[in-house]
Amino acid sequence: ATGKRGDTSSTLSRTALPSLTLQSARRRDARRTKRVRLATFIDAMALRRRPVKSPGQEEPPEEPPASDEDGASPGARDEDGASPGARKKDGASPGDGDRTAAVLAAWRVPFYAVMCYAYVRLRHRPADPAPTAMSPGADAWFAFDQFEALMWTMPTTAEGVAFNTFAGVACGAVAAIGLAFPLAAWAFFLLYFRQVFWSTLSFVNHDYLFVLLLFLTAASGAGAEYSLDAAVRRLFRGRRGPAADDGAAAASRRCVLLALRAQMAVVYVFASLWKWHDDWLAGRIVRHIFLGFEAQGVARGVPWAAMEKRVGPLLFVAVALGGLALDSGMALTLVFLKPSRVSWKIFAGLSVCFHSFTAFAMSQRIDYAFPLACVAAVALFFPFAADDAPLVTWLARYASGRAGTRRQRLFLLGWVAIQLLVPLRMPYFHGSSYAITGQSYRFSWTMMLHAKDSYLVGPPKRKGAPHGAFMQLAYVSPYLLQRDAPPPPYVPAALTTPVPRMRYFPNSELPHEDDRTLPQEKFLGPRQRAFLEAYPRGYMRLAAGFGALIQRAAPPFHVVGASLTLFARLNGRGPYVRVADPTVDLVAADKARAARTILQFAWDVVSDTLQPPHEFLLRDPGGGATAREAAAFGERLSRETARPAHVLVDRSACLKNKPLWLRPTAHPLLVYVHRAPPGASIVVRSCVAETRCDVTPLRAAPEGGGALLHPGANEGRVFVPNATSIEIGIAPGEHAPDSDCRDGAEDVVLGLVL
Repeated sequence: ATGKRGDTSSTLSRTALPSLTLQSARRRDARRTKRVRLATFIDAMALRRRPVKSPGQEEPPEEPPASDEDGASPGARDEDGASPGARKKDGASPGDGDRTAAVLAAWRVPFYAVMCYAYVRLRHRPADPAPTAMSPGADAWFAFDQFEALMWTMPTTAEGVAFNTFAGVACGAVAAIGLAFPLAAWAFFLLYFRQVFWSTLSFVNHDYLFVLLLFLTAASGAGAEYSLDAAVRRLFRGRRGPAADDGAAAASRRCVLLALRAQMAVVYVFASLWKWHDDWLAGRIVRHIFLGFEAQGVARGVPWAAMEKRVGPLLFVAVALGGLALDSGMALTLVFLKPSRVSWKIFAGLSVCFHSFTAFAMSQRIDYAFPLACVAAVALFFPFAADDAPLVTWLARYASGRAGTRRQRLFLLGWVAIQLLVPLRMPYFHGSSYAITGQSYRFSWTMMLHAKDSYLVGPPKRKGAPHGAFMQLAYVSPYLLQRDAPPPPYVPAALTTPVPRMRYFPNSELPHEDDRTLPQEKFLGPRQRAFLEAYPRGYMRLAAGFGALIQRAAPPFHVVGASLTLFARLNGRGPYVRVADPTVDLVAADKARAARTILQFAWDVVSDTLQPPHEFLLRDPGGGATAREAAAFGERLSRETARPAHVLVDRSACLKNKPLWLRPTAHPLLVYVHRAPPGASIVVRSCVAETRCDVTPLRAAPEGGGALLHPGANEGRVFVPNATSIEIGIAPGEHAPDSDCRDGAEDVVLGLVL
């Protein structure tokens, strides 16, 4: 106040000052009274917990505990000999300000809410584990080797399925609010685990990730705070006595929280690592995915084809590189950045950008559960203490013994090691062929990175038709073994008798499928066919299941066998290469699988192989120079014919034993032989309605012989105008390598133009 005339602030200040001072004093007295009452209540509770002393009994004097060099009492050392002082010095033990329980609670609520939604969206249906008079027991044909027993625990009625669904949602909801958390969380984990792994048809990488996260969250003690369990404990703590020391529980929660971070880091590390592939970097995989979504009507109205015409191929290159950058950014942030408010915002931004795009553009195929769960996992990266550190630093602390007890170190480091080794077994055991053979492809975080097709589609024969010829390159052909046939697994085709469909599945004939093959399109659904296309190992159980059905109708003293013919190509480009050995009896291979010892079973599950001689997936298909030469030949053939050309890479040792069966359905077909073994002839047998057949032997056209359609190159091609079935093989008695199919070289290159 200045005190000048006309200035009223001085008068107001002098008038209001006593009143304000009195109000402040009253508030201070009220706060002091509350603190005194709280202290009195705490003292009263402490006195209530003390043991009752007898009259005249005196309390023994308190003696200071003996301490060692770092000030920690001997009893305070943990099992590996480290004192709390040493732990705190390294920043590895929970201390004041530890927010681990709060971080886990922030993760628990949205995670279990998403898991309840994901559980409802799983495939809930009655199981069909064993053949009966009304059912073939087809679920046994699509069971995991290591989880086959789960199939027998699944409900077989609609009422059981409804109860199973309700039980899972109830357990997940109870775990979300933190009521009876360990029990509810473990029950939900077991139900989800069973629902995912009881059938190979239920497996996707997203649900596999959910199972791992459910296990870790159930073991984390995420219901310790901000839960109904915590409220109940606070309500009844006075009646039960003082709370136990929470240091060990806090250290255990911290260990599992780090395992949750590591699990998410593993997913992003391998998701970005596997994207360093030519097809991904060039945008071909992304183009195949989104154009396929648009063709199937699940692209959410995004006109990918029109956008590609306007922008060009750089559109899908940009999308592919953007996905790689976001995956790599999240992986690097989780592994190398120290959790802080700034780094948390960086990780949250990357995660929201990536998963918002997938939730919009791909949710009609992958659903919303995966992007929602990954966005919820942002809570795990929030700093839980002032001494929080990057994941790689935490792993170094646990590995050097500066953090955690011996059990905690074993758990965290063992979990991370297993999660790293399981995906790396894929290239270790199978090199670069894992993508086309599907071996070790599961559990390796290969999410939408490769697409395979095993069929030939020609141009429409008439205007307005969706497509022309549709020829299968993947089929199983059952047969009866003759009396003088050698024992399985290697059976020459000449000593077998094909079994037509009318013998075991009447009215299942289709124009584009050979009658001597299994009725896959009639019997199998889209999900089952997609599974076999991705994982050819499943053909063995399928053949064995059909073999049991055919055996009932087989004549006495005959054994049913089955062979697999499979050609495939990756990502819609390049040649079709032979993937399976057609000389191996799949029925005998399945019997050998069921008779394995424990050690053989464990090795086969880890390596995703079968014991020789029952392994029917070929080694390194399409990995030699022949496949690269065939790709160039296909481009040249397409240019000169002005039509899409399909190139097949085969092994003469396989083709000599088992000819290739095609059904062009009367569409004109040009067969061109680009490469064949020296001195061997490729025989093309074309039939019209199985009544009139022509046989044409072909030899490979001379290299450098000019144009492919030049009259001088006629010896390397044949034109089939209106055949309904075609067989391509090697002339009997002609020179061909004597090696078996598995060890044979890729020395046959065929061109097909529809």
